[in-house]
Amino acid sequence: MTIQNPTYFWALLGLLVPLAIHLWSRKAGKTVKVGSTQWLIASENTRFSSLQFNEVWLFVARVIVVLLAVLILLDLVQKRPATPNKTSQTWILTEEDLLSDARVRPQIDSLTKSGIPLHLFKAGMPMLAKEALTKIPVQTKQDQEIVTDLNYWSYLNELNTRTDAPKRVIIFAQNTQKRFQGTKPTLNLEVEWVNLPQQRKSVFLLDALQLPNDSLLLSIGISDENGTQVLREKIGRQANTKIKDLPSVIVKDQQVQFAQVPNEGVQIRKPIPKKIHIAYTESHSLDQQYLKAALEAVGEYMQTEVRVTAAPIEQLEKDAGNKKGVDWAVFLGKAPENNAIFNIGNQQIVQGLKPTNQWFEQDEAQPTLHYLRQRANPEVNPGLLKDGKFLEEITQLLFANPNAQKRLIQFDQRKIVLSQASPTKKKQANQHLNTQDKTKKNTRNYHLLLWLGLVVGVVVERLAEATKVKV
Repeated sequence: MTIQNPTYFWALLGLLVPLAIHLWSRKAGKTVKVGSTQWLIASENTRFSSLQFNEVWLFVARVIVVLLAVLILLDLVQKRPATPNKTSQTWILTEEDLLSDARVRPQIDSLTKSGIPLHLFKAGMPMLAKEALTKIPVQTKQDQEIVTDLNYWSYLNELNTRTDAPKRVIIFAQNTQKRFQGTKPTLNLEVEWVNLPQQRKSVFLLDALQLPNDSLLLSIGISDENGTQVLREKIGRQANTKIKDLPSVIVKDQQVQFAQVPNEGVQIRKPIPKKIHIAYTESHSLDQQYLKAALEAVGEYMQTEVRVTAAPIEQLEKDAGNKKGVDWAVFLGKAPENNAIFNIGNQQIVQGLKPTNQWFEQDEAQPTLHYLRQRANPEVNPGLLKDGKFLEEITQLLFANPNAQKRLIQFDQRKIVLSQASPTKKKQANQHLNTQDKTKKNTRNYHLLLWLGLVVGVVVERLAEATKVKV
């Protein structure tokens, strides 16, 4: 029981009022009728010489009324006992796969011994008992990446909406970029990310494209916490090949794999015929001739049909309906403003000059849109015919694996800075309101009962005063 307004204790002085009333008020004496008062002797008034307490029950009723009024002013509240399902102020959150990781387990064990509950960082955030944790064996070799599909933001949003959410969470997780999908949430929680030891560099196969003369064009991804790069190597189709300082490559049937990880191989792809249409302005007439010749040369080299048509952009505007269904639409000079004309191809290449060593660059927002960064005209760009980089990039662009991006995301090891991984904290005012709400829920006051008692007490006191016997 807690008194919220102890300064109102002075109101107990009000008990002196009914006490004084019942000490000084005396009943009237009996009246004796006589014929004349001249024979009566006047007696001394003893009203103040002797105090006599009377009307005890009426006094008790008045005292109770005063006490109830004082209790209302004092504002008595009682704290409710914490229910068993209430959680502590801090949680440990960890991916289930990390519980057996020797790099992480000692820290988790240390925190759980201090009394902090352990929850799994997944949907529902289930609690893991200490007994269950001790039964999980610790593995000292955890070099391979854990590829479980997780979205940290969605889990933290879910936790923030729970009624038993803690004030602070300590998270053991892999802070790779692919696991932070969507918008950074705004939470009431204080989030602390534990920086895990660095994973080893991930080397993986992205693609294997069949080339003439029984050779293969391999796309190899190399990813670490700082970034991801893709290497392309041309190898012969033999059983075992060593590429620089990379793992040995094994070619078996229609599959290519690294010797160390045979379960992560890729299927050998054969190039598919392509239909390409080039739309150009008059100032880029020579560009389209060289580009058309380069595309046809690539098709001949890949032993795959590459059908190329070309026409001025003005003619395309009249005949756009007949060009629908082409694999690539190339626009030299300028891109048409009409979306119906622009989207005649499944993928588009637009002239977008930029001082760079690359020939083609993919748009970040539109994966099907690519930019031609240099002029395909030797009179303007003498470097066009100096090396085979132009033809090499055309080959890679036309026959790229559409599923390579998904595989790249799967093995991506890039990490974000821990400060960026921390969600936005809600304003302090909102936290203060939430604290007040929780305080109200955890206390019980007696205002209603005291007011009801006061009303009943006043009614009883008035009835007793009105019905007392006067002699």
